Amino acid sequence: MMTAAEVAGIKRKEPPIDDTSEHKKLKRESKDKKLNTSILGKPDEEKPVELDAARRDTLATASHLLKDFGEPFSSSPALLRYTKCGQIPHVTRDLTEGTGVSIVTLQSVIAPLRALPSLKISDYLKINNVLLTHYDSHQALDLSSFNDNNTISVWGKSGRVKVCNKDYLDLIRGSQPEMFVCLADVVPATVSPKRADKSCWRTINWITESLTYISDNPGFTSKPLAMLPGSGHRQLMLKAASILSERGVAGYVVERATLPEDWSGLVNDVVSLLPQDKPVFFMGARSPKELVTALRCGCHFVDSSCTLTYSDYGRALLSSARSPEVKPVPVVPTVDFGPALATGVPNQEVAPKKKKETGKVCVFGELPPELGAAELNLRDRAFQRDFVAIESTCTCFTCTRHTRGYINHLLLTNELLGPTLLQLHNNFHLDVLLQQARQSLTTNGSLHDFCNELPS
Repeated sequence: MMTAAEVAGIKRKEPPIDDTSEHKKLKRESKDKKLNTSILGKPDEEKPVELDAARRDTLATASHLLKDFGEPFSSSPALLRYTKCGQIPHVTRDLTEGTGVSIVTLQSVIAPLRALPSLKISDYLKINNVLLTHYDSHQALDLSSFNDNNTISVWGKSGRVKVCNKDYLDLIRGSQPEMFVCLADVVPATVSPKRADKSCWRTINWITESLTYISDNPGFTSKPLAMLPGSGHRQLMLKAASILSERGVAGYVVERATLPEDWSGLVNDVVSLLPQDKPVFFMGARSPKELVTALRCGCHFVDSSCTLTYSDYGRALLSSARSPEVKPVPVVPTVDFGPALATGVPNQEVAPKKKKETGKVCVFGELPPELGAAELNLRDRAFQRDFVAIESTCTCFTCTRHTRGYINHLLLTNELLGPTLLQLHNNFHLDVLLQQARQSLTTNGSLHDFCNELPS
């Protein structure tokens, strides 16, 4: 029989662990080290990546890389047209025919494609050269918290829809777009290293499953593109890029939403690890300046999703940062007739309220200030009697037919034609920008001087 002392010794608790700040720090470092080695192997040593100067500073014409994609990719750098269900937002279809490659989001077509599995997406949308992606670069919702190891969530017209990799590939096989982005767990750059590591693991597994599915189905004609995971965490993105560089995908996609604010150096290093015989697509750039920065980092194609943001906020892009000449609006003294109902005599003239400084090139007030582009805020009343074009040197549909004052009237009265005219102008601006970038590559062999001349 055990004595009381022996029983007390058994029930005696272990001494508490030293939970000082130094202990917590060591424990956290050990956990992060274990996390990084769990999925992507041992972490690389902290050393600078050897950059390919030719790919970093110049962007050679990639026609020979894109011969399998057809005529729309005959020249690079090129602009991919961002669409909603195959149509540029605010713009009718007859004004956008023959505009090259169109980005179509899965959210906008998932209902008809599920109802008619054998329906070709080109026949349904009446357009050719479709790049189908499951992630909308212009969406405001972050659905990454709804993703799991088997499915992602997209926001369709009927609400949130869960899509697994096999269902997604079956839709691709039936709709037959020219290209598609393989399923990826897209998370913002603000997530923790643990969540970013999980995103890498899921994305790489789904890409591997997609390539196996394609090899098992000889009738699969769409070209797969791999989205680079990592969510802005340098070591994860570099490791994922080195792994995906050995996969048999047709190209790679870099999503701006997964990158930190200062992303140019990171994208530069990541692109240098990818095969030079495969194109790189940069999607979700927030301004023309970011578009050209992506091209300097070695990306071959960019999208036009930023024009929708500018048009929705009543902004018109400019090719020069010079403040445009704006005719001042005559100040009309205001009279308060409220007390006249009782006395019959109106009050004295009241000085007008001091308005916010207007009529200058500014950056979005409602959006992050790092967008950085020269633009006009045509919602400003300073333009209501300004009867000149948005930009005198522009030859787009809007600038050759309408004035700033008319567009200001349309925006202030919430007419649908206002964003339409701005969308036409902003898309034309990006087309000219990409044309100038190609010309700079032809003459100078580099985009360095061209990027420095852009307004910021």
